[in-house]
Amino acid sequence: MQLLTPSLGLLFWTTIIFLVVFFLLKKYAWKPILQALDDREKSIDDALRIAENTRKEMEQMKSQHEDLLAQAKQERNAKRPAAQPDAGAKPKSGDRPARGAKSGAAAKAPSGAKPASAKPSTPVDPVIVAIGKLQRRFPRAFPKNPAPKVPLKVGIWDDLAREAQAVGLTEAELREAMSTWCRGNRYWSCLVEDAVRVDLQGNEAGRVTHDDAARARRLKSRRPGNKGSAQAAKGAPQQPKAEVQAAAAPQPATDEASANAAPANAAPANAAPQAEQQTAASE
Repeated sequence: MQLLTPSLGLLFWTTIIFLVVFFLLKKYAWKPILQALDDREKSIDDALRIAENTRKEMEQMKSQHEDLLAQAKQERNAKRPAAQPDAGAKPKSGDRPARGAKSGAAAKAPSGAKPASAKPSTPVDPVIVAIGKLQRRFPRAFPKNPAPKVPLKVGIWDDLAREAQAVGLTEAELREAMSTWCRGNRYWSCLVEDAVRVDLQGNEAGRVTHDDAARARRLKSRRPGNKGSAQAAKGAPQQPKAEVQAAAAPQPATDEASANAAPANAAPANAAPQAEQQTAASE
């Protein structure tokens, strides 16, 4: 029964210990805990408010984007009738006899005959089509004429191979397009020493070295029809008669083999200027 009956001393010391623990908790523990809870609640409220503001901004940007698209469509539809010839326009006085003659000739022609087209359709070179796609996809790396070409990054073929599917070209078409683009006076002229090389996005990706610039000058001077090569040939000293006779003498079989192989190598060299001219014309 003594264990169940509390004594006065036990009640006193229990109350004292409780008050001491309560005081310590209130002074050192409760304030940091309540402050941490308040900070946590405040951070959650801030995050929710930021998310709500972001959602509203996204909705506003979406509505602006839709308005811009609608405005662009209206402008496009408004420009289409202006580009087409006016069907109700009156013909000029100088055009009436010619049109009358044409109508009379058309009346005399048999009804089953089809009118011949004014200009026959010329086939488009697939290399020009491929270069046009590269210019539309990467305008800073492949500028259109008359803008000068820019030196391309060393190893840019790897970047193009990864973008082949996005451009809509096969590997063979890419090779032909790059082979044509990197040949010719317009590209060799941009290969100046210490010039900036660019990647597909037009960012700096190296510099043109001295050897690259010298190689470009040599290729440009060897180009058929180049004025510089013709002047260099005219200004070269004439060979003595003995050297001319030695050159006219029959050569060994190795020289004959190289002479037979020369026409085969001349075809790509002559084809490069034609492809470059077609590319410049299309641009």
